[in-house]
Amino acid sequence: MEREGWQVDRLGVDRHGLVDPEELKSLLSPDTRLVSVMLGNNETGVLQPIAQLAAICRSLGVPFHTDAAQAVGKIDVQFGELGVTALSLSPHKFHGPRGIGGLLLRKGAQILPQLLGGHQQAGLRSGTESVALACGLHVALEQWHGEAADRTARMTQLRDRLEQQILAGAANATLVGGEADRLPHTSNIAFVGLDRQAMVMALDLAGVACSTGSACASGSSEPSPVLLAMGCEAEVVAGSIRFSLGATTTLAEIDEASRRILLVYKQLQAQKEG
Repeated sequence: MEREGWQVDRLGVDRHGLVDPEELKSLLSPDTRLVSVMLGNNETGVLQPIAQLAAICRSLGVPFHTDAAQAVGKIDVQFGELGVTALSLSPHKFHGPRGIGGLLLRKGAQILPQLLGGHQQAGLRSGTESVALACGLHVALEQWHGEAADRTARMTQLRDRLEQQILAGAANATLVGGEADRLPHTSNIAFVGLDRQAMVMALDLAGVACSTGSACASGSSEPSPVLLAMGCEAEVVAGSIRFSLGATTTLAEIDEASRRILLVYKQLQAQKEG
């Protein structure tokens, strides 16, 4: 949008990764056409006060969108209670198919099509819909709702166990965003003093899947813009690694992952000190 001449204002976050509603109020003007805030961050798992932010925008007639791709299928998300104008989701995040997404619109919200030429989907998106992918989305969402409470509680317990074991065994490790409300399946741990890329490569060889940031930035060697926005120290940003859990992750896998992560950490720490 900036390249096309639009003015884009960016909301800052505090050291916990949270948006300040008062800052949002100060940025809104009669010319504001859209506000978009992620529900759950894809690197730290930090949850934003979406209902409060949406209420501010609604009172001024400003459309509000939330990217809920990380949250739907992981925590209870009620579209009506959030009060947003639009919400986007992605089923591959809750064990559904890849290649399809969902957009929920509040009644009366008007959007323009991005793909033109046909009358499919009420004229909003031309092209033949993939019925198979739509059914896959539906089934995955149904399965989530049938197991929602158990999945959320279980992933939270496993995430906490992973973090506790790593922090207890790695003296230089610190949890990023741990003081805020978070998604149950995402953990961002910084191994202060170690290089995140070297750590991820060593963990890959050890059979542990993790990343130095979001999948959107896969392959990038640039520091995480999320952690930079939070004002994290340079050594925290340089040593930050994201771990993610799924509905099928087991207690045994968590314990084994912790063991391998700490083994790699100690090996790299010894190399650095040696």
